[in-house]
Amino acid sequence: MRAYDRTYLEGVMNSLGSMLDYAVNGYGQDLELFYLRFLSSHVPGRIENRNPRYLAGLSGIELALLVAYDTGLDIPVMDYKIDRGSPEFWTGFSIAYIQWYYNYSFELIDLRWLPIRELFLSYPTLHEADLSRLVDFFEHRLGSSDVPGSYVKKARKASGITQQDLSEMTGCKLRTIRSYEQGQVDIGNASARDVLNISSVIGCSPDRILTCGNLKTL
Repeated sequence: MRAYDRTYLEGVMNSLGSMLDYAVNGYGQDLELFYLRFLSSHVPGRIENRNPRYLAGLSGIELALLVAYDTGLDIPVMDYKIDRGSPEFWTGFSIAYIQWYYNYSFELIDLRWLPIRELFLSYPTLHEADLSRLVDFFEHRLGSSDVPGSYVKKARKASGITQQDLSEMTGCKLRTIRSYEQGQVDIGNASARDVLNISSVIGCSPDRILTCGNLKTL
């Protein structure tokens, strides 16, 4: 099942492409850091939940401004012509297609399988290819995905904390944190207390930890 009706797809792809092109090339933001702002904003959730306004009613520039507002970044409205040939536009365009095609959350795609920087770096080899090549590329990433529990590791690193920090902040033993991150122990079997404490520290829902941690390699 796709994320939403295909009639909205081209619009969302163009909007996310324009959002990244505007933020990076128009305003000088770092691609990876701005995309992290996007993930922490309300915008991806609205797209994933099929909000019509976010599927069809907002331009890429408007999305960039909403992300900025949500995350405390001051981006002015500028007279900027979107470059549909830029690597940044292609990256946003492509991540929108992947999210629609597989119906995974943007956050899960970035943390578990395909960080936005790695997609960006594939631009030279994929930007002129058919979208089927993009699907093949992501299928390869799915097939070589990390062991269950790696979500905790990636989310922890994204939060800028060490395993020791996480242990001290959650009261969870260091060796237990390591076993979750390395997939030696299925985090789905963790105590409710551990899941709640870890999710609170790394800034996600307990359900997200359990869902991501128990996804098997496809």
